[in-house]
Amino acid sequence: RINEASHEYTNACDADCNVCSYARTAPHDYTVVAHDAENHWMTCSLCGVKDETSVKAHVFDGEEDSVCDACGYTKYIPGDLDKDKSVTMNDAIYLLYHINFAALYPVDQPVDFDGDSSVTMNDAIYLLYHVNFPALYPLH
Repeated sequence: RINEASHEYTNACDADCNVCSYARTAPHDYTVVAHDAENHWMTCSLCGVKDETSVKAHVFDGEEDSVCDACGYTKYIPGDLDKDKSVTMNDAIYLLYHINFAALYPVDQPVDFDGDSSVTMNDAIYLLYHVNFPALYPLH
């Protein structure tokens, strides 16, 4: 029997010793969820390798749903139009720019915040109210 303590491996899941090429059984522990904008998959918690067989497309309940039902990936934060990971007065200003110059200030989420089926200055005002009074002006 070979003593594994005398071997050197690149990581916890490396099967071959870097010194003598001794082959060991080193299974991956696929317990970590990783994702990108289109898919989610499992990665090994020991070495980070991607399990190619676990790659699946995100599952959303509709175009306005921002959270994947399978892995929790969030494709956008409702109201975060400038993509700084928070909803601030700057997002209300960005929405005003979008309303007036849509080609220069694109948005990737629904912005009819007041629910009247049109995107107007009132939606920017609603977003500003949300910034100051989120419980009274929720974003859907």
